[in-house]
Amino acid sequence: MEILGEACEPACPNGMVRVPAGTFQMGSPDGVGDSDEHPQHQVTVQSFCMDRTEVTLDAYRRCVQSGQCTVPGDTNAPCNYHEGVPGTHPINCVDWNQASTYC
Repeated sequence: MEILGEACEPACPNGMVRVPAGTFQMGSPDGVGDSDEHPQHQVTVQSFCMDRTEVTLDAYRRCVQSGQCTVPGDTNAPCNYHEGVPGTHPINCVDWNQASTYC
């Protein structure tokens, strides 16, 4: 079944929103950015569900306590995992692998 030209997709889980499929330019134009950002190219992604809000410190800590996630590493950035900020604040300083594991 189609609605307005798009195939029907299952609803996203509660607390998530659907990001529609689309195409975008990935990478930097020649002469701009780091060498791993070239060549700039067109990428098409399928629609996906994304959390309506950022992952909170409390939610990420529960993942660490379950043994599934690892504690964010220290970087030069001000990381908040050990800072005593409210658990409702968004987690920061997680790397790509940690974010992927959490998801």
